[in-house]
Amino acid sequence: MTRRLWSLSALPALLAAGPAAPQQLAVDIIPYAGLYAPIADVLEIRAGVDGIIAELSVGQAAGLLGGGRLDLWLTDSFGLEGGFAYALSDAEIQAEALGVSISEGADAHVWLGSARAIYRFMPAIASSLIFFINGGVAIIGRGGDAYEEFAVDGIADVEGKTDIGGVIGAGIIIDVFDAVGIRFDVEDYLYSVKLEVADEDFDSQFQNDIAVTSGMVIHLGR
Repeated sequence: MTRRLWSLSALPALLAAGPAAPQQLAVDIIPYAGLYAPIADVLEIRAGVDGIIAELSVGQAAGLLGGGRLDLWLTDSFGLEGGFAYALSDAEIQAEALGVSISEGADAHVWLGSARAIYRFMPAIASSLIFFINGGVAIIGRGGDAYEEFAVDGIADVEGKTDIGGVIGAGIIIDVFDAVGIRFDVEDYLYSVKLEVADEDFDSQFQNDIAVTSGMVIHLGR
């Protein structure tokens, strides 16, 4: 009887408490800007006729980059990140034959999309400083006047301008306020380019594109 009376007396408190509220989802929105720096050429041609060697190379130039990221935090340390960036990266065309070198630029751009896993941790010395690493799948495309038309025995379209690869990154976040922080990233996009010009395939070229960026972190649902 005593146990039953105790249970009844506790019932109003349990009803007032109601069901446990679900944990609020944490989301970060990060607009950013920085520098895009490709390391390798996207096209290299070396041909010889009657002992005369001619070389042609096409590469992307370093340029400004802007984009945005969306982070969805599943736990305090682990999350998923999606991002998109656009780089103003002109094409650099270099040709050499008979000891004569010609170099010129042409309008071009590169866009980069990615889906990653991200892990963050805070050192014991500063609660407002967060280190993180991330990695995942990336899709990289290029376009502009340099790739719309390319002169090879006339004018020919360039195919193979979009590629799939991987991306790894690391950086820090400095929380300025509860809802706002500053983020610094270093990213490395790893993939291969295999262009096709006038229905002719060229050798695949491994790419190693570096992006160094900084941006604002807007914390939602913290």
